[in-house]
Amino acid sequence: MTLTVWYQRVVCSLFCLLMGICACQQKSAFSEKRIEAESAAKKGRDAWRAARYDDALDYLSTAERLYREIQAPRLQADVIRDQGIIWRIKADYPRSLKLLERARDLYRVTSGPTSESYAHVLAAMGDVLAAMSHYDRALDAYRESLIIVESMDGDQDHAIASLAKDIGHLLSKQDKCEEALTLFERALEIHQRVYPADHPAIAGDLNGLAICLDDLGHHHAALKAFEQMLRIEHVTYSRDHPAVATALNNTALSLGQARDFTGALKALHLALEINQRIHGNAHPSVATNLHNIGFVFLSLEDTASAIKSFKSALKIERRIFPNGHTNMISTLSVLGRVHHQQRDYLVALRYFEQALGMVRTFRSDDLASVKRLNGLIKKLNRKIRRTKGRKKSLFAEQ
Repeated sequence: MTLTVWYQRVVCSLFCLLMGICACQQKSAFSEKRIEAESAAKKGRDAWRAARYDDALDYLSTAERLYREIQAPRLQADVIRDQGIIWRIKADYPRSLKLLERARDLYRVTSGPTSESYAHVLAAMGDVLAAMSHYDRALDAYRESLIIVESMDGDQDHAIASLAKDIGHLLSKQDKCEEALTLFERALEIHQRVYPADHPAIAGDLNGLAICLDDLGHHHAALKAFEQMLRIEHVTYSRDHPAVATALNNTALSLGQARDFTGALKALHLALEINQRIHGNAHPSVATNLHNIGFVFLSLEDTASAIKSFKSALKIERRIFPNGHTNMISTLSVLGRVHHQQRDYLVALRYFEQALGMVRTFRSDDLASVKRLNGLIKKLNRKIRRTKGRKKSLFAEQ
């Protein structure tokens, strides 16, 4: 062997050795980052379960960065999805939706558009869109998720029932109660088959079923379903639980339809007390209870108490909801109608104008509401002009 050949072999061996060392170092760094990412993801989910949402978001954001650095898009999608769900809990719906859309796009590439992960993130997007009152988009997301879940192998009963119930709730809000009723019945049939009779999921199905029956005019059947739901909630939860408050609120609505206004008012006040103890005064559930109490007072012809309840609800809604939220527009419109009936035309006009401004700015596609509110405002302006004219005429006569 010549010296030159020997030298070449030594150089080649050293080069291979160095490459091996570099590869080992890279592998070690990769493993360390993966372990660090998994640890951050676990801490984030633990904090989420403990309702420490800010800590959870910090950990999950760290995990997302590390997964991106080691090019693990599937795991990155998981922590982005979790962040999106937490932001929904914190009621920052635009940020939540943006994150969930990012997770959806990653799942489409890494898992495919017919995967379980893709179906789950679509359902989460449906939850956010429903909270933003984008009901048609929410329905599209839920329905696409349901189609995927129904095509999957294995036991998917729980997911199918949950999505059927979500779609049913949205259809109910769009006054498509007969279609919604079928979906609630499907969810109830699945849950009664897989769960014991006092399971919370069955109570949720009965709630949706009862609301639809009530809207369709079957008040006796609705009240029976609400009472069955309330019995389950009392067995399952303590008295101070949101589910019990929801059951009381919905039972009150059915009692109101049956014209038992005293019973409805009693149930609503109990629901309000529970929600105030659990959530404090500034919470959507408290606003909903106050809104419903206002309607019962109207039925009892106690207009002053009704206005007081509606104003309390509006004060909470202004504090917790973004401008243009459906609940806020609804309460402004109700206050406008009540003051209109009381011949407080200037006050009514102010409420209707606020509602119209919100619809035009934030819900410009809702042409029916724009037309309705415009009509009411024109009618009020005519009445105000006539009232001023009569006052001037009386003054001239005096």
